[in-house]
Amino acid sequence: MRKHFLHLSLLFSCLAAFQFGCAPQPATGTEASTTGSPAGTSVSAPYQDYVGRYRVENADFEYATITIEEGRLYGQAEGQERNELVPETTADQFNVPALNVKVSFVRNAQDQVTGLNIITDEGSVTGQKVQ
Repeated sequence: MRKHFLHLSLLFSCLAAFQFGCAPQPATGTEASTTGSPAGTSVSAPYQDYVGRYRVENADFEYATITIEEGRLYGQAEGQERNELVPETTADQFNVPALNVKVSFVRNAQDQVTGLNIITDEGSVTGQKVQ
C-alpha cells in the first residue's frame, strides 16, 4: 500500500527517474502561456479550461497545478517537478508518459472543469479545482 502512495506523490515528478526509467524534464516556470506554440500545435479553448490549482485527496501531496506553456499542458504536484500531459483521443483524457499515469478531468453540467482524477495501475485519487 505504501508503494501506491509513493507512486501518487511522484505523479507529476520525475524525481524517481531511476525507479521509473525516465529523465527529468527541466522546469522553466509555471506561468500559463498560449503563445509560442510549436509548429503544428495549437492551444484550443478547452486546454485553458484545465489550467488551475487542484486540491488532491488521499495523496502524499495536497495540491497539483495545471499550466500551459508553449502550447503544451503540464501538471505539477506541490514541491515536485512538472511533467507534460499528452492528450488522448477521448475528450478531457490525458496521459503522463514519464510516469505511466492517466489524468481525467471532470466537468459539471455547465461544461466547466471542476476536478480531476489521477489514475495509476494501483488505484486512483481525485482532486477538486480550487483556483
